[in-house]
Amino acid sequence: NPVLTRQIVTHDPPAMAFSPDGSTLAVSDLNGGVQLWNMTNRTPAARRTAKADPPPADVAPTEPVPAEPAPAEPAPTEPTPAQPPGEMPALPPEDEAPFQRLTGLTGYVASLAYSRDGSLLAAGDQQGGVKIWDRSKPDRTRTFGGIRTRGPVFGLSFAGNARTLVTADGTATAGLWRVTQSGAPDRVAAVTVDDYVMEAAFRPDGRSLVATRRNGTANTWNTVNPSRPVRGADLPLRNQDLKSVAFSRDHRRVATLNSEYPVLRVTDMSRPAVPVPVASLVTASVLAISPDGGTVAVVADPTTVMLWDVSNLGRVALLGRVTGATFGSALAFSPDGRTLATVGNEDYSISLWNVADRTAPRHTATLTGHSGYVTSLAFSPNGRHLASAGYDLATLLWDVTDRARPYRLAKLGGQSVFTRSVAFSPDGRTLAT
Repeated sequence: NPVLTRQIVTHDPPAMAFSPDGSTLAVSDLNGGVQLWNMTNRTPAARRTAKADPPPADVAPTEPVPAEPAPAEPAPTEPTPAQPPGEMPALPPEDEAPFQRLTGLTGYVASLAYSRDGSLLAAGDQQGGVKIWDRSKPDRTRTFGGIRTRGPVFGLSFAGNARTLVTADGTATAGLWRVTQSGAPDRVAAVTVDDYVMEAAFRPDGRSLVATRRNGTANTWNTVNPSRPVRGADLPLRNQDLKSVAFSRDHRRVATLNSEYPVLRVTDMSRPAVPVPVASLVTASVLAISPDGGTVAVVADPTTVMLWDVSNLGRVALLGRVTGATFGSALAFSPDGRTLATVGNEDYSISLWNVADRTAPRHTATLTGHSGYVTSLAFSPNGRHLASAGYDLATLLWDVTDRARPYRLAKLGGQSVFTRSVAFSPDGRTLAT
């Protein structure tokens, strides 16, 4: 089990980030600190099998299982019945201390970010302070000089080479800072966002910067030369508040759902001025985009999830519908795009669906264990684990290697407010909540 060493957070919402190798979860607190949690041991002594449908024929285990060679044309067999629940593994204590606490900030820490290689961790507070720690040698954490921005820090992002950090603050400013091995980072540029900046992030290659705005649009800059960012085309995602936003894994597609009279739109980032309206969905609530950017799943109403083919924005088409359950406010595609996780609208369950054939989605399992509405889902990068969190003040970790027989790994509890979002680090070894 992940080693939960004390209560994680007691404020709403905490900032969280996984290290790229997934071994550490960084969690902010109200006292200018960042708690580091050990997430390396996830194997339970026993398994608890979730309620499951018989496994579909095309869902194979992720890890090889020794077996006799199958005949070329096997005879039909009866579906394998789901196994009865086993013993729930003992959960870790919830009143110990994190293995390390990083300090130096003031009050509410609102944003956290790891560099892609996991060597650097940055945190920003509501007073405009930013600290960067060198975590390349975890047993000897080194602190870089501090950064002072002009307002509360709401977003942090490292460029791919970890040499440039962007800060998004409450004065509608995104600052670009050169990170060196000695001394305080130098601000090499500052760009002004046209409205309140909600988040700023580099694309994976670090060559461009996107800053999202409260009104549902975004500004972009070419940052090949970080000291001279060049303003690019704005992204008119929608001149209204947005209800839901999702990027494809390569950040080349963004799907949006505006709040008033919801319309699903998809924008190709190579043509940011031309968002493509897909459908008007009056009761739609949340969406997700497949990792390859080719499919958008949207909760169209409490009993239907629509799957839209957006691989060719000139010929958008409805591929299929997921039905047979109620659907709430969270969706997540697995990294391979073959599984969709949904949450219940009338209960606290999580459902897994085989969507390899978008025209015929199939239910594979139901996960139970939450005692309140689930508000966030996230698959680990390798697709073997699922994190869920919500109103019951708990984050649950599930092993979903076998999509037909998932089981719960651990419960991260001790929080005094509900969790809005969960996210895995790029290497899957750290979970942020």
